[in-house]
Amino acid sequence: MLRGGAKIHRYVSSSAFVTTMALTDWSGTALQLVRAVGRFEMRNPLTLEAFAAWCETKPADEVYCYTDSGHCAFAQYLSWLGFVEPSVGSRTYSDGDGPAHALPAGLDSAVRGEPRTYGALAARLRASA
Repeated sequence: MLRGGAKIHRYVSSSAFVTTMALTDWSGTALQLVRAVGRFEMRNPLTLEAFAAWCETKPADEVYCYTDSGHCAFAQYLSWLGFVEPSVGSRTYSDGDGPAHALPAGLDSAVRGEPRTYGALAARLRASA
């Protein structure tokens, strides 16, 4: 348990250089993603900046799918954060039968862009953030 009632939701990885955790509050809402690389820290995992940072961990020339709502780039990111059954539409995302939440502003246009590689997507996300 962490300050403010947060707890470690999903332990993702750890090495001498990188530690990644998704944190949640008592209701299970994602609060922050801590990814320490040197002294770099991200606070909110559901921002264009956080998604861009995740895209940059993928091979830059790897192609992603835009049309599969459960396996598109953002759905893969949500799975990485610990969502069990992520579903992404053009305006909303959800986890299984849970409530729909608005996508971060600018996300849909960034993932629709061409070319559909993680490197190009990260660049579009950074330009939109």
